[in-house]
Amino acid sequence: MELSFSNGKNDNIYLKPMKKNKMGTLKNNLLLIKIFINLILLVSYKILYNSIKTLTIGDDFLVNERLLKDMEFIVELDRMKSILRQTSLINEDRREDDAQHSWHISVMTMVLSEYANEEIDTFKVIKMLLIHDLVELYAGDTFCYDKNANQDKKERELAAADKIFGMLSKDKGQEMRALWDEFEEMKTPDALFAASMDRLQPMLNNYKNNGGTWKKYDVPQSDIYKRISPVKKSSDELWNFVEFMLEDAFEKGLINRR
Repeated sequence: MELSFSNGKNDNIYLKPMKKNKMGTLKNNLLLIKIFINLILLVSYKILYNSIKTLTIGDDFLVNERLLKDMEFIVELDRMKSILRQTSLINEDRREDDAQHSWHISVMTMVLSEYANEEIDTFKVIKMLLIHDLVELYAGDTFCYDKNANQDKKERELAAADKIFGMLSKDKGQEMRALWDEFEEMKTPDALFAASMDRLQPMLNNYKNNGGTWKKYDVPQSDIYKRISPVKKSSDELWNFVEFMLEDAFEKGLINRR
């Protein structure tokens, strides 16, 4: 194709379009593709490096840093077996530890979840119960009927939650912290049922241990009912059982009626 222009003298000037340098265009395109690929590789490397850092153990073994955090957290959990609660094991003088308590109420949830007033996520409740006392690794166990010790319990446990859940990778730590916060707030059906299991288990132990800590610390009836109140909100059937058991405990002199 040619373009024709007039120069005002009735002569036409013909301009032929420049031929494209096909080889030059191809080289430019290849260069752009190469730059683009290198950018992708660089970004991918940075993402991989940040998400899967490795640490050397000895001379020839590499450990994923995320996995190392998980293992350190798991090792720390072993201390739960040595944190003693006030409640004694049934028919034994030995006090139960936090690990035993958490296991017991998790199994209770599997057995008793059918009695919840509202639909609950049983697996989620179990997860709540397995981690709800992890803060006691640093805050210690606070006896529920000790009014003085409970004054600063919240502050101690919040600081402990930051520490224990902060040991994990961010996503895992945030998931567990969210479960712990939900349990503490006791607003959802899942959290209420979890709290019910947490309160019901030591109550059963006290009943079977001829009063247990109720009798040992002369706990009044009003405090016991206040402590066990989540059951009333989460399960009518379990609450009927609780009332029957407490009334029987009163009649047997295991609880002070004041």
